[in-house]
Amino acid sequence: MPELTAPKEKVDFSLDNRQVFFLFFGLSVVGCFVFALGVMVGRRNEAGQANAQLVAQNEAR
Repeated sequence: MPELTAPKEKVDFSLDNRQVFFLFFGLSVVGCFVFALGVMVGRRNEAGQANAQLVAQNEAR
């Protein structure tokens, strides 16, 4: 019975300096956006908790 597996081919992967720079720069920009989004969500969550505490204090009176 003949084997049905394909022969494994070696794939070379290489980047030149320009591609490495743009990859690093692009990932840095994406990281900055993710960080900024996290800060905005954290501030909104903090403000929501402060409002909830204020409402709870007003209801307790």
